[in-house]
Amino acid sequence: MISRKNIIILEALVLCVIAPTALSFASVTHNSSTICDGVQYKEDPLDDSFERCYSNMCNETTHFRCLYGGCIPISNICNNKNDCWDGSDENELLCLEDEDLDAKYEDIHGDCESNFDCKDKGALVGDRCITWDRVCDGKSDCTDNRDESTSICAMIPCAPPNFRCKYGACISQNAMCNHVIDCFDSSDELLEICLHPSAYVDVATSLNHSSSDEITTFQGRQKWTVNECVLNDPKMVGEDFLSGITYLGGDGKVPDKNHVVLRCAEGYSLDGEKYNICDGDKWLNKLGRCVQQCKHFGNNEHSTQCFHNNILVDCEQQYLLKDTEMKVTCAPGYIDEAYGTQVCGDGGEWKVKKALPKCKPMCGFKVIEDCPDPWEMSVFQRGHKPIFQFACTATVVSPFFLLAPSSCFQNITIKSVKSREPVLYTVAEGERYTETFNAHELHAYKLHNVSFIQNVTQEYEGIFYPLVLVQLMQPLEIGANLNPVCLSDNDPPEKWLTRGDFKENVGKAICKKKNDLYVLEEYIGSGSAKYDISAFMRPIKDYI
Repeated sequence: MISRKNIIILEALVLCVIAPTALSFASVTHNSSTICDGVQYKEDPLDDSFERCYSNMCNETTHFRCLYGGCIPISNICNNKNDCWDGSDENELLCLEDEDLDAKYEDIHGDCESNFDCKDKGALVGDRCITWDRVCDGKSDCTDNRDESTSICAMIPCAPPNFRCKYGACISQNAMCNHVIDCFDSSDELLEICLHPSAYVDVATSLNHSSSDEITTFQGRQKWTVNECVLNDPKMVGEDFLSGITYLGGDGKVPDKNHVVLRCAEGYSLDGEKYNICDGDKWLNKLGRCVQQCKHFGNNEHSTQCFHNNILVDCEQQYLLKDTEMKVTCAPGYIDEAYGTQVCGDGGEWKVKKALPKCKPMCGFKVIEDCPDPWEMSVFQRGHKPIFQFACTATVVSPFFLLAPSSCFQNITIKSVKSREPVLYTVAEGERYTETFNAHELHAYKLHNVSFIQNVTQEYEGIFYPLVLVQLMQPLEIGANLNPVCLSDNDPPEKWLTRGDFKENVGKAICKKKNDLYVLEEYIGSGSAKYDISAFMRPIKDYI
């Protein structure tokens, strides 16, 4: 086995042999017009070698940097002629445009959505899809090495002090010349580089000299300057199509030649091209903008139909695009024949073009006389365990509120919890149900949670008589099988309380049919009293 010590000795011996050639990079003089200019000359083929030019800088406003490091006039790229001897100026990912370029990128993604597709031959480990951090990282992950292909790796950003492998992959500068091959082509361990680091021509400076000027190459690195395009919209996000690097809007700067996919923050939509390319310090296509979307508009009272660019769209999505037109009518179970229109405008605000309908729930509607009243519901109460027992009957007076007797909420089932704690109760739709059920087991009830329990009281002959309004978490879906009873507009009589034995009918609503609709007239509020409900109308209507 060769030890670290032996390697050092071997390097010293090699240095003695090749030093005159390698070190000549730092001492020989060259005509500036032929150094790292994209062409390898017979007289001195090393003047445009990767070993000499790998750390070159180019004036990116006027010149294109070849993959190996040479500089050519930017006007010479994509002219169907190799002006860079390595052909990197004719890379299809650099030269394709519009739909052809999009198709190429989509082919790279293949069936892997936002990841890299190793295609049919698959990856060395795992399935055919690999993440972008494994692409052009110096190590082959695809069976056919396609993840380390020159055409793709040449487009991956690699700003110094990182080291760009000869074929284009990008590795850390710390991985260069460390006696470990980190580039797939071993170019990070080339003796000409490792025994004479960073010999290069400052082409950005040399391009300002005349052809007769002579420049001596030198060691060291200068600051890497690049052209960049700015994402000036703070709500915009750009993602490099190849590397997956994310650039945030506001102060995000995308390097020259990078192809990005643009999107907007939640609640905003992109108005403009989804794909764009940084060309120098300007965007190839006009940069779009992020427009605030309108939040979903919806409630139980309204039915909506939405159109965007005359195409029907789903009104139920969380956000709707600018210029979406929404037509609003009353939902089934609500009354108003008018309809309104509103449009999603700038700033994410709905602008009303035609006044929206004021929808009122239909009430007192009963399809079949012999069927249970559609305004009747059953209240259940629980204790320590999720076992619910029937407590009383309640009457629907609005989509959110039920009317119930006060005695329904006086039973203490948990000593430390008040009897009117809403979490102890649930309400079942339909006729009077009395069967106990377990909340964690199957049952036949459609249940509604309670959010608040409120007393409404009236005084009669010096005594206060209470009823209870039960507020639900969510509104009821009004229809033929479930709708509120109509409330009376009559003035209360002087004697509105009737005493008697009503124990079997506590919570019963006594209704009278008027114009084909049922109106609540009387209510049995306790085992010994029946009320003319008109006496309670003012506090009830104040709440609902």
